[in-house]
Amino acid sequence: MLLYKNITGAVIILITTILAHGSVIEIGPNDVIISQEAGWQGNPNIDALYPTLAYNSTDNNFVAIWSSNANAAGSEIYARLISANGIPIGNQVNVSDIPNSDNLPAYDPDIVYNPIQNEFLVVWYNDQEIFARRLGADLTVLGAEIQISDISPLPTRTAVRPHVAFNTLDDEYLVVWYSDDPAAGLSENEFEVFGQRLTGEGVEIGANDFRVSDVADNGDASRDAKQLGVAFNSFSGEYLVIWVADDDQEGQVDQEFEVFGQLLSADGVEMGVNDFRISTMGGIGEVEFDASYPAVAANNYNGDWMVVWHGDDNSTGLIDGEFEIHGQLLSEAGQFLDKIRLSAMGGTGNTDYLAYRPDVIFNPVTREFLVSFQSDGPIWQGSEPDDDEYEIWVRRLNESGEQTGILTMISDMGDLGSAFDARTSALAVDHNGETMVIWNGSDDTHGGAVGEFGVFGQKLAETPIFSDGFE
Repeated sequence: MLLYKNITGAVIILITTILAHGSVIEIGPNDVIISQEAGWQGNPNIDALYPTLAYNSTDNNFVAIWSSNANAAGSEIYARLISANGIPIGNQVNVSDIPNSDNLPAYDPDIVYNPIQNEFLVVWYNDQEIFARRLGADLTVLGAEIQISDISPLPTRTAVRPHVAFNTLDDEYLVVWYSDDPAAGLSENEFEVFGQRLTGEGVEIGANDFRVSDVADNGDASRDAKQLGVAFNSFSGEYLVIWVADDDQEGQVDQEFEVFGQLLSADGVEMGVNDFRISTMGGIGEVEFDASYPAVAANNYNGDWMVVWHGDDNSTGLIDGEFEIHGQLLSEAGQFLDKIRLSAMGGTGNTDYLAYRPDVIFNPVTREFLVSFQSDGPIWQGSEPDDDEYEIWVRRLNESGEQTGILTMISDMGDLGSAFDARTSALAVDHNGETMVIWNGSDDTHGGAVGEFGVFGQKLAETPIFSDGFE
């Protein structure tokens, strides 16, 4: 990686050994910039944020999306094609249409590919509602924006931060979000998880804005559900919706945030245990320890699920404020299989170096999970690293949840010790088992300023792990 050109020869030798025996290697151009109006203008007031992406298995390319304030009208959603080699194709495309509609901003998008229609569905929220739009494989906008949630008559209520999954068996989408929707008997600022099914053509079906979570009793605005994820498992034909909440079950107290989940059938009916708890950070009743920003991936070969999050814990020597990446492997029915600590960025008992905001995918070629996250960890960064200098890292897990290969740093935003950073990342895997990882970061390679965040990306390949444990 180009980052290492400025550090000592001894460390370069170490890195060469890692790449020779590591489990993830970079291919294609290094840290390619994907956003066109943010990240290289030298203007820290223009940013591209909340990136995510999806893989088109028909055309063998990727689509990255993000929100940006480059438009004078406000934050909009943009998309850009990326080739199978990790190189941007054509120009970015405006997905939302603020100047032509309601003049409200568009934030925090998600995207999923529909292989049956060979198109994408993008979802986002403005200051109040959830919207969606269909995109053709070439990023042609297909039809108008689709309003998914329905709380617009009440300006003090809001629906926010949607996620979307595609049901490959029935050509349907499930969009989930959290909201203080009064139609569900909720008070203002009392947030719960809701969902809506759509056909492959983007038409709403089934119950309207159906409720998924049940955090405490209705009317208790002191407890909330937030920070969602959703995946569809074609092995079981079910969805798993996950979220973070300070629920009141099993002795959990106000402001004690943990990860919860709910299995849904393909038609949106709750399955199994209601609002089952996935994380246990610090035990029961300890508000000092929390779980945040979960992500979920499905193993479509055996029906298992992998849920990851960042949090601080008091087990195995960890202390308050020591945020690391954790994971929980679940069976098809949501039963616990294996709990995993995925990072140790400053060792154990060290709050100087932290890990945040994971994403996870299942690789159907290698039958493994890949997790990405941001960290200011000192590993491989020299003898005197600066904390708060974040880069993107990846970790491989086999389908049993066992860590394989070596924790690998992917991004190199600016020189070692600089104020340039890499933040929230997202993953997608192609039909060859190669992965595209994107993130929002600030870098000086293209003339970007400190604090000016664009969208960057890197193509990755995984070296095989054989049954004897060697690559």
